[in-house]
Amino acid sequence: MKRHMTGKNLPGTKNIVMKLMAQRAFSEAAHPGAKTYSHREVFGDLDGALFTFGEACEYLERSEPQVRRYVADQAIVPSKSIGKNQMFELTALRAFKKTLRLKPESGTKRVR
Repeated sequence: MKRHMTGKNLPGTKNIVMKLMAQRAFSEAAHPGAKTYSHREVFGDLDGALFTFGEACEYLERSEPQVRRYVADQAIVPSKSIGKNQMFELTALRAFKKTLRLKPESGTKRVR
């Protein structure tokens, strides 16, 4: 008895179908005349925003102890302190995050 190759039998078919569906869903042809937004239009309201310590950790993609070390070393300086809470400006966090991308994390080994 011959078996027919269906989508269930083909390896990776589901991944291919999902990829094609995603490309179609986010393509210009799927949404003709749809407005595309710039980065500033989407995130412009955050300029000048203050981030809490936890939000700063999340934005920098670093753990709380690591960000505390950055603050202790004055690599990041809180723009405002409210009681024991430290607040950080987005512009300062953005600039610091760019420097993190340029240099490898301390404690990581370079592979040659």
